[in-house]
Amino acid sequence: MPLEALTIGDSPTVMVLAKDGRLEERKVKVGIRTADKAEIVSGLEAGDPVVVGNRAGLDAGEKIKPRFADLPKVALAQND
Repeated sequence: MPLEALTIGDSPTVMVLAKDGRLEERKVKVGIRTADKAEIVSGLEAGDPVVVGNRAGLDAGEKIKPRFADLPKVALAQND
């Protein structure tokens, strides 16, 4: 996942677009990080649309009209 989708800290979160069109803030567990990407090992389901970029002014529960970017699909980490 692009690092721009994460709020990093003691409890990393992402903003997810729920099926009802509202934003939902979710805690995630981050695995391996690179300079521009992070592996999410829990907290998201495959295909969950997330906000990438500046989240300033966005609040959980807010209804939004999304603009989807053409980003590559990423797979969820598998625990072996």
